[in-house]
Amino acid sequence: MVSFMLRLHRLSSRGIVDRDARDDAEVSYLKSLDVYVLNLSELENLLLTEDVLRFVAEKLHRDDFTYLLEKAKTVVLGEMEKGKDRLLSSVTAAVIERRLTSFDAKAVGATELESSLHKLVAGIDVSSIYQSTCDKVDEILNDKNYDEAIKIYSNKGLIYQISSIFGFKSNELVEFIRRLLSNKEGEPLIKIMQQQIPQIEA
Repeated sequence: MVSFMLRLHRLSSRGIVDRDARDDAEVSYLKSLDVYVLNLSELENLLLTEDVLRFVAEKLHRDDFTYLLEKAKTVVLGEMEKGKDRLLSSVTAAVIERRLTSFDAKAVGATELESSLHKLVAGIDVSSIYQSTCDKVDEILNDKNYDEAIKIYSNKGLIYQISSIFGFKSNELVEFIRRLLSNKEGEPLIKIMQQQIPQIEA
């Protein structure tokens, strides 16, 4: 998700971006720019939260939500385990990419520019970032922490797998949720989702 802030006269805009492995310091910095960060790796994972899935089960008149949720957790954590190497690499790469944006572009002359770049690169410990990410992911997997998994793991195919668990085909779960949100019956679901979205300050 891409966001930007634009100020023209008295007009201003605010944005919401995916978590994308951002640390708390960056989250605070972006907030100061009126850019708010989701507490989930990507917006699609909002549909995978326990409260949303529970609401769906209720509307389907399913009385086996505990079973459904456990199957959903197994799918998400299983996919996260299978894609662990890719996840670790993407998170590490994202951290490195953001650190590279701190390059001192105001340095003057070839020598100063080269020195600035050298200091920046020398200060990025790739092995340490990768290992720290690995430790975090391993902890989530070992604890079977579903809530933390959907905060760090991005996989747009998960919603389709969860859809089948609830008896839907392909994208039918997403369509079912959309229908709920489009009428009065879905008002409680809107409130549930709002709890997972940063509250944009006026």
